[in-house]
Amino acid sequence: MVEGQDDNVEEALWLALNTLEESEQLYTRFAQQAQERNHAWMGDRFSKKAQTVRERASAIRGLLTAEPREARKSEEREQEAKEDAVEGEAGD
Repeated sequence: MVEGQDDNVEEALWLALNTLEESEQLYTRFAQQAQERNHAWMGDRFSKKAQTVRERASAIRGLLTAEPREARKSEEREQEAKEDAVEGEAGD
């Protein structure tokens, strides 16, 4: 059952990545068109949005293309951070 869920999560992440990449292309095109029409403020807004979307896509791409060992290390670091947080709360 867990393996099936992993497949569903991976499929959802690939879909999200594709959607973000398409959004980045649109925002980039909108920024260029706004600049061509001398709407600098709108072009800047679209450019910033494209950059934000590009960063999010990069994060997801990193998850999807990470080596299994790297992914395990990342999970271990996250778990350690959670445990440290719990210990910190208990000490308060």
